[in-house]
Amino acid sequence: MENAEFNISLLYVEDEDEARKGVSEMISRRVGNFYVAENANKALEIFKNNKVDLLLSDIKMPGMDGLVMAEEMKKIKPELKIIMMSAFTDTAYLLKSIDLQVDGYIVKPVRKQKLLSAIKKQVDIIITEETIKEQEQALKESEEKYRSFLEDLQDVAFETNTHGEVVYANKIAESVLNISRSEIIGKSFSPFFDKESQKKAADIYKKILKGESLEYVLTQMNGKVFRYKSAPRMDARGGIIGVFGIAREITDFIKAEQKIQNQNKQLKEVNATKDKFFSIIAHDLKSPFNTMLGFSKLLLEKFEKYDVQKQKQFLGILRDDIQNTYKLLENLLLWSRSQRGTIDFHPENISLYLVLVETIDVLKHTATSKSITIKNKIAENIIVKADFSMLLTILRNLISNAIKFTPKGGIIEVGCRHVETYGRTSLQANTFFEIYVKDSGVGMEKQKQLEIFNILENISTSGTEGETGTGLGLILCKEFVEKHGGEIWVESELGKGSRFSFTLAQA
Repeated sequence: MENAEFNISLLYVEDEDEARKGVSEMISRRVGNFYVAENANKALEIFKNNKVDLLLSDIKMPGMDGLVMAEEMKKIKPELKIIMMSAFTDTAYLLKSIDLQVDGYIVKPVRKQKLLSAIKKQVDIIITEETIKEQEQALKESEEKYRSFLEDLQDVAFETNTHGEVVYANKIAESVLNISRSEIIGKSFSPFFDKESQKKAADIYKKILKGESLEYVLTQMNGKVFRYKSAPRMDARGGIIGVFGIAREITDFIKAEQKIQNQNKQLKEVNATKDKFFSIIAHDLKSPFNTMLGFSKLLLEKFEKYDVQKQKQFLGILRDDIQNTYKLLENLLLWSRSQRGTIDFHPENISLYLVLVETIDVLKHTATSKSITIKNKIAENIIVKADFSMLLTILRNLISNAIKFTPKGGIIEVGCRHVETYGRTSLQANTFFEIYVKDSGVGMEKQKQLEIFNILENISTSGTEGETGTGLGLILCKEFVEKHGGEIWVESELGKGSRFSFTLAQA
């Protein structure tokens, strides 16, 4: 379709007539080529006979389900992007989708905005990947032309004597240096280079006069970059009388190469983050469900055989697992929204003291269960410039983390100090607050401190009472603090506790 919002080919598979009609109306006019099928077999036939960039499919369907169908399509086209749709309760299908490494998962009923957002995300990835392929092909063709020009000497050619003075330069040199050949002859090329290249050229020149043939890159004062191939000039008796070289400008080549390298690096980081994210979901979401299913089965089968105390014990374990799972899902949702840039950010003047009071109140049950004391050392008159929801999330995750790694009877202290261009650098103005959460817990080794805020390195550790987690909480803290223009860090020593600190602008 001309002037389509999404210039791709999309295959939509849904067995329910009403749902298929509704979603088709949402997206059919927005994509370049739109194909629709009511079952997996018809979808496979369409896929084999047409170019399909993105698959949007229901999971539960009569006969072959959506996941099996998608797996067959992946065998034919590994780069196919896939968005699956199903009911929220289909946990088993969610885990299978993760194993298949689908690119998106939408919970039914489908909301238009969420669906279009998911499609746009995949379209952006598809376009980026195609652009990189085109750039790589362009770079390859540029390299071939470059070598051909060198062979035909369609570049700067020059000769110098042993003193570095130019004795010959071809016509191209005039346009490159923007002076006539008569002005070049008898002078050195050195003044045309930047200072770093001047020093580099002097060292290279000495090596060539000793008999070496070298290839090197130099930058002119105007910023243009040239690749040189130089060798000793010989007289009839084989004596070295100077240097012969050819040079080709590669400024655009360098820029294109750097751009592609940066794009490849970004793609690798995105894929690595996505893989780590799926790994966290697959492990940490599945484990508590197994525990809850096990204990609920025991209660159902042997409820009358247990006394009230045993029943309460099992219910307490179920409650803790449900609570932990809820925290995990909450952090996953926040992290996902953060990655997609859909979290609202509204900084305002906030009482840090009152936000901390609210946070401590939310976590007091968890702290009390371990006989942990939380001390609020924040003065009541401290006002910061921050987004309320993000600040609440930062404090909740840092204090929850402190409770997790502090043994029974321990102490957690939350305080702050006013800083004016002191110690650590910050993107903020000259004045800001350094807020800290200090515990008397188990502490951590140096290597862990370096990895703790990196999702690619982060590995969750069990708490002092076997509490589980994903490490996503601290990663969220880092992203939210940096959203405010601040920074976050940790200071810790094994057996002596940890101190997490972050900065916020003063209101």
